[in-house]
Amino acid sequence: MITWIELIKDSLPVIGTLGGAAIGAFVTLKSNKFIYEREINKLQYERKLEQQQTLIKAYQHIVKISIEKNIITLKNNGLHDIKWDEFDKEIRSVLYDNYTLLDAEVKSRLKSIDKIRKEIALSLFPNPEFEIMIDTYAYECDQLIETVENMLNYKEW
Repeated sequence: MITWIELIKDSLPVIGTLGGAAIGAFVTLKSNKFIYEREINKLQYERKLEQQQTLIKAYQHIVKISIEKNIITLKNNGLHDIKWDEFDKEIRSVLYDNYTLLDAEVKSRLKSIDKIRKEIALSLFPNPEFEIMIDTYAYECDQLIETVENMLNYKEW
């Protein structure tokens, strides 16, 4: 018959081996988790940096085009005028292509512009308010461009 002492004596190498394996597995798990989290943080940082660079390029394009093509002008009567096709093609499309990256203030101004644009589209015929609506639209577009320029110049990237 096997005594308790012999049983414990025979089990010690197995218990030691299992304990060592458990400690080794724990250390390996912690080490791998640390390496994985560091890699995730690095990828997130690189993605954020790439998004910032994309947004900066979009903002630079908008400011450049607005200056080069003189999209918003003042008429002799003091009301604003806008080159609709140029604005849609060169500015509005760039903003919507990068919509998820835009700052909240730029998004808000873009929504405001779209609301005014919808009101203009629903206005079936030119009336006394029509020219004022176009002035308001052009002014808001100008404010949007100015906001983009301010973001480009003063935001901490």
